[in-house]
Amino acid sequence: PEERDYYPYWHPSGWRDAAVLTSNAEHCEFYRQESQNVKPKGHCIMTYEEEPPATFQEEDQVPNNQKDCESKGGSWAFEPAWDIDPPECLGLPESRDNHHGNIGTGHMASYLWKIPDTIPDDDTCVLRLRYNMSTSDFKAPEEDTDWDPFFDLDSAFNTNPPLKTDPKDDFVGLGWQSSGPLQMQVNTAQFGRTFQDRSHAFKVKKRPDDIASDVRIVNYNVRGRRGNIVQVYPAVEYDFVPQDLHVNIGDLLHFQWTGSD
Repeated sequence: PEERDYYPYWHPSGWRDAAVLTSNAEHCEFYRQESQNVKPKGHCIMTYEEEPPATFQEEDQVPNNQKDCESKGGSWAFEPAWDIDPPECLGLPESRDNHHGNIGTGHMASYLWKIPDTIPDDDTCVLRLRYNMSTSDFKAPEEDTDWDPFFDLDSAFNTNPPLKTDPKDDFVGLGWQSSGPLQMQVNTAQFGRTFQDRSHAFKVKKRPDDIASDVRIVNYNVRGRRGNIVQVYPAVEYDFVPQDLHVNIGDLLHFQWTGSD
């Protein structure tokens, strides 16, 4: 699941990027420039005289960078960019940690996606939602006063990570005979996580010929599940989306009902 856990990903991917919502909008330009929507992505091609094993030993694994790839006799190839617009990038609205509910607007956090007109008629699409949870709950390098744990923690720390599983140390600082050693129960696999919450498949239909291209069509959908709020948690009871919708004379509503999800 490596591709799932990293963004932007450094190898080719079958996914087109629609939007990035980030806690630090200063990084938006980086996300947009590194998206495969606009940037080719490279990967290593290795050839084998015999059928390779299903699982490689670490030293035999296919390298993920051009230098190591070519040093092992492989060839570094590029897959072209999708040649579409870069993803929209926006700052996240504020919300409490681990909060399943409405934010300050009185509604769920949401993103309004305008479906591109470049998608072929009757094409089946898959929409994937990912939620990356990073953490800064560890000591920053003392020599770097501007260190950003959400952005500067990269592969350079692979051999000496700032946080290790179940670390032991004198965390209070009174000396090992007075306040140490203490052990923190830490599973680093759970500190920073990427959750692939949902993948939804749907079809995109062409705009009817008798509707002009500048007419607004709103997909008015439903969310939630049948049942009361306790039975459906952490979802919600059956509801329309968006809850508040402002339309003008001439706008069109496309009502869609789905089954209980």
